Order: sequence, then structure tokens, then C-alpha cells
Amino acid sequence: MKILFLSVGKPKQPETIALFEDYSTRIRRCGVDVEAKWVKETTMEREADDLLDAIPSRSRIIALDRTGTLMDSRGLASKIEGWTTPRGVFVIGGPLGLHPSFLTAADQLWSLSPLTFPHDLARAMVSEQVYRALTLVRRIPYHK
Repeated sequence: MKILFLSVGKPKQPETIALFEDYSTRIRRCGVDVEAKWVKETTMEREADDLLDAIPSRSRIIALDRTGTLMDSRGLASKIEGWTTPRGVFVIGGPLGLHPSFLTAADQLWSLSPLTFPHDLARAMVSEQVYRALTLVRRIPYHK
């Protein structure tokens, strides 16, 4: 299992960067290879191209979008291994979201919530939810 967290715009908030790093470390302790990248914030069309260029071959693309599937932690846990084998790329868009062409290229659309979150916070939340799903699958005490 491999995971790439890919986002538009360089993370800026020290608190959310620290949260993201904490959960990335926890995911690594579960035996999962974790990497994080970001692409420059420009136009949505250019971001879509840059994101696609940053995704390694043989990856499953999971795009975070408000139109995606809402699920609870157990629902995510039931999907996490399939999404991350051989590699899952969780993609968080810029302030305007992800371009429709990128959403069409994605294998899955996942919605954290109907609410809108700051991108740095969304990145930390995605890493926490991925960690939570792994703990459920591997029966590691955490989720209670």
C-alpha cells in the first residue's frame, strides 16, 4: 500500500502542517508508504494538468470534491485497501476546487462533508481519516 497526498497550493498554516505530519507518521507506522506533494496555485485548468503530471502511473486517483460520496469511517475503512493498492492519490483542489476535467479523470470522488474547509485543514482531515480507516481495518485501538 502506498499513499500520496497531493494538493493545490503550498500548505501555510503551521498548526495544520503539524497535524498532517503527525497523521502521516502514524500511517507510516501502519506499514504504509506515505508521500506528500503540492502543485502551484494558478488557473483551475493549469492546476488540473499539473496535478495529472504529478500522479505516478498505476495510481488510483481519489479526488476530494463536494459532489463526491459521503461515507462514515467504517465505509472508508471498507474501501481504503482497494484505493491504496498499489497506490492511492488523495487530491485536494485549490480555492475554487478541482477542474471538471480532473474530476472526470479521477477514479473516485470523495466528499468529507457538504461544508467547505480551508485547504490546509482539509489536508489534515484527510490524513486523519485515512489513519482512522487503517486502524479500523487493522484493529488498532484508536477509533473509539
